[in-house]
Amino acid sequence: MNWSLIILGLVALSSVAIAENSYLIIAPKLLKVGFDNQLSVFIAAASQPVEVKYELIIGQQRVSGSTTVKAGETRNATITLPMEFPVGAAELIFTATGGIRFEDKRDVIVY
Repeated sequence: MNWSLIILGLVALSSVAIAENSYLIIAPKLLKVGFDNQLSVFIAAASQPVEVKYELIIGQQRVSGSTTVKAGETRNATITLPMEFPVGAAELIFTATGGIRFEDKRDVIVY
């Protein structure tokens, strides 16, 4: 029996399982007021399109938006902060529904 072939098959199967329901979000740690702040969302595999909502919260102020991403696709989104938006420590929350579900919270700084 060829054990190396069996092990290779198991590794390949586990890689597929890991890749399914995987995502990558690239967002800046520093967000600037009066500026179009860019972020990117990649969905590796999903059974249907994924709606990703994002919300920046600092105190009582909130800015939000959303984008829809298909499996194997990257979408760019923009968080535009008005000049009067407060500065300081904030939380950026991503919530996904549809083909996959997740919630990803990140600490950011608004300046």
